[in-house]
Amino acid sequence: MHRNYLLALFTTAVVLFAVAPFDCTAAPKKEKRHTWVKDFEENFNRKHLNENVWTYVKRAKTSALRYMSSNPECYEFTDSTIILKAIVNDCDPSDTARYLTGGIYTRNLYEFTPGRFEIRARMKTIQGGQPAIWTGPFNHVPWPTGGEIDIMEQYNHGKHIYQTVWSPYSYTLKIHDPKHQVKVPLDPEEFHIYGVDIMEDRLVFHVDGVETLVYPKIETDKEGQFPFYRSVYLFLDTQIIGKWGGPVNEDDLPEILEVDYVKHYRYK
Repeated sequence: MHRNYLLALFTTAVVLFAVAPFDCTAAPKKEKRHTWVKDFEENFNRKHLNENVWTYVKRAKTSALRYMSSNPECYEFTDSTIILKAIVNDCDPSDTARYLTGGIYTRNLYEFTPGRFEIRARMKTIQGGQPAIWTGPFNHVPWPTGGEIDIMEQYNHGKHIYQTVWSPYSYTLKIHDPKHQVKVPLDPEEFHIYGVDIMEDRLVFHVDGVETLVYPKIETDKEGQFPFYRSVYLFLDTQIIGKWGGPVNEDDLPEILEVDYVKHYRYK
């Protein structure tokens, strides 16, 4: 008798479920969507540097920075851009350097937290030159421990640019898996938007909004594979690199990096 009673209850429940109407109007749960929110924009329309953000790159004993100068001949302001130049030094007899290169950065002044960079720029290239847009760790962790993100580098007269990550893993240990560099074909004398997204688990490079390289954080017992999720400062500069760029053709000078704007976004 008890078994028959339970069977009847089960049969009734199945019938009720089968005929019960399905509520098609119930709203599905919405997934939280993250968006990029702009928190910095520099349009270089002041005819001078915003000294709360930018200063001239200081000379250092490295191939990239050995000719850096604040000489006004290395800088030009238009109504809406800044033009950085590498020149033969025939204007400053007190400086014994053969060349002078223009560069600005936000070191010790403006801290960019992890997020998205977009820099619109074009360049006039030379044999032996290297215009560059890149980052360094804001808290001055020594190189390459703190990581370097090359958002754009261009060598000589090539119709392409490079985007690269450097760290103890990729530079000191020379491990290039995951792939740490991409060569992007383009006309560097035209304006392009060079960018990178600095995220907790990956770097995403792009040019003109098109993804070019993803460098992920991976599980590894090797040193310093992903030191990039940190605050950084930004370099914009011309360089004369010497040895691996080949001899400079001085007839090609000045080398030029013209920057229209810098934008930064945070991930919300």
